[in-house]
This record gives sequence, C-alpha cells and structure tokens, in this order.
Amino acid sequence: MLRAIGAAGVHIFNTPIGRCLLEWGPRGIRRVTLAGPRARGASRAAAPASVRRAADRLTSHLAGYPDTLRDIRVDLLTAAQRMQ
Repeated sequence: MLRAIGAAGVHIFNTPIGRCLLEWGPRGIRRVTLAGPRARGASRAAAPASVRRAADRLTSHLAGYPDTLRDIRVDLLTAAQRMQ
C-alpha cells in the first residue's frame, strides 16, 4: 500500500507498452501516463520505495500478470482539480 509521502515527484520507468511517467504527492499517486517526449524535461526526484513498488506492480500488470492495483493510494483530489 502506498502510504502518505511528504514529498512530490516524478518517476519514469519502462513497461512492455513503453516508458511511463508516474507522478506522486503527499496524498498518493497523482498521475500515470505514457511518458513520451515530454518526459525528457521532467524533473525527477528519488522515488520512495512505495512508489517504486507501485511502478513494479504496474509494469507486471502491463506484462500480462493481472493485478487489481486496488491497494495503491491514489490522489483523487489532485486528479479532479486537473479535470476542471
């Protein structure tokens, strides 16, 4: 489970469908997208272990090993604000 983290940052990692960008903040995962060219300029912070575990689980899921990922904490407040 991803617990509250004090910092925010971006973790870029390889998956079977391409590079992904995972953004996190104190309330959990904020965004997961295919990284693409815009990731080159992203400022990267050292990802906490819980973020790296979430990325590993997502990578396995995308490789064909189903995982509900339900216990990963998601920051829905930030996601909702971006949609406005």
